Amino acid sequence: MQIALGIDTTSPSFLNVARRLKPAGLLKTVLGHEGGFILGKPANEISIYDVIVCMQGEPQINSCLAAGKPCAHGEEVVCQVHGILHDTQNKLVEKFSNLYISDLVRK
Repeated sequence: MQIALGIDTTSPSFLNVARRLKPAGLLKTVLGHEGGFILGKPANEISIYDVIVCMQGEPQINSCLAAGKPCAHGEEVVCQVHGILHDTQNKLVEKFSNLYISDLVRK
């Protein structure tokens, strides 16, 4: 597989990734002798955040930030670093949402 070689990974590892990206429309299969995979959308429309969510779900830098999960200190009380964690996670999501595959392609 040329893609696997180009990104320095094995074919089975690439296929594992492809299996997750294809249902989200980030990759498409091309059938035939010269077939393989192509991006499902233009590279400037696929954010790194999209890829992360496909591969591992919504990023959480701490489990207390999961939706509907209270801080370990009680239902209404949050620890002193909760706000910092929340802000940091939001910045991470924003950064990855604004970084596209096209930004990572070597020119």
